[in-house]
Amino acid sequence: MNYRTEKDTMGEVNVPLDKYWAAQTQRSIENFKIGNEKMPLEVVYGFAHLKKACALVNHDLGRLNADKSSAIVKACGSVLAGELDDNFPLVVWQTGSGTQSNMNMNEVVANRATEILDGDFHKENLVHPNDDVNKGQSSNDTYPTAMRIAEVVDISSFYKETGMFTFDVGYTSTASCKSNITFVDGEKGELRYRGIAIEELANNHSYLESCYLLLNGDLPTPEQLLDFDLELRHRSFIDENLHHLIQSFPDSAHPMSILASGVSALSSFYYEHLDMANEQECQDMARRIIAKIPTLAAFAYRKSLGIPFIYPDLNDEYFIKRNLYPNIDFYSGVILTALKIERPMFTAIFVIGRTVGWITQLMEFRNDPSSKIARPRQLYLGE
Repeated sequence: MNYRTEKDTMGEVNVPLDKYWAAQTQRSIENFKIGNEKMPLEVVYGFAHLKKACALVNHDLGRLNADKSSAIVKACGSVLAGELDDNFPLVVWQTGSGTQSNMNMNEVVANRATEILDGDFHKENLVHPNDDVNKGQSSNDTYPTAMRIAEVVDISSFYKETGMFTFDVGYTSTASCKSNITFVDGEKGELRYRGIAIEELANNHSYLESCYLLLNGDLPTPEQLLDFDLELRHRSFIDENLHHLIQSFPDSAHPMSILASGVSALSSFYYEHLDMANEQECQDMARRIIAKIPTLAAFAYRKSLGIPFIYPDLNDEYFIKRNLYPNIDFYSGVILTALKIERPMFTAIFVIGRTVGWITQLMEFRNDPSSKIARPRQLYLGE
């Protein structure tokens, strides 16, 4: 194994060349050879969430420049994506208040952030583990906070190790996946997309900006938003044969049955974009369905009323006069009633706003190497 030499107040210490940790972590490895129980990754990820939040707050307070803050946030993203799991080797048996694990995270994030800033952490620290990553923090606070963030128990190997399984009706205490997209806390009334509070998005950004954020991870620049807007407008038109499919339904058909059939039929019209292993084809699929859902929903509505279809035109005078654009609160039944939209159409309209979230979650699930087909067990009570 190749090593590099790191220094601290105690002198020099050799650290594996390919690892992101530094002197403090290495000394813990060498001095606390107690047991084999590693620090749980849930706690490691809790630390990463905390360091990310601190970097953002320290920047807002003017204590950390934008470049360092951004690099730390991205480095924490690498940790949370599981890319650096083998850089957290410490055992749970430590002295003090978790200082060694706190410093392990500081060192790894600092060195990864230095790389992100095009530096070589083997030679220089463009981001310092203590002065930048750990700025304004104490292990007395960070360790218990990381544990609170990590209040999730990974039981994925529980059946294999014990032969028993858990019983959790409705999955009220069970998370089926990891996600960096949406955070919801119904009890506290919190909702965040990609870390941004829904209040911020609703008050200061449009529906299309929120769609772009969910799909790409960042809010768009004005140029990116214009391109995204034009692309969705272009994709909003549907094939004439889909028009005929919708016409074939009786006028009494529920709008959701028409919408569901139209969405299912899209795979027949665009079968060349069904390679879920291809990132670009997934993006094309996502943008296509986000653009076409409002058209299909509108056609389903007009079909239920027995009136002619109207092709997409966002410059329609009816909508301009009434300020009815996609970023209106379509989740409110009161508003839908005020717009004189029939109740059977409510669910179809809900789909318009929620499609982008569903598609983004599907794409994230596809990219997760640990994802599996869901096979829930049952607690058999028969004879």
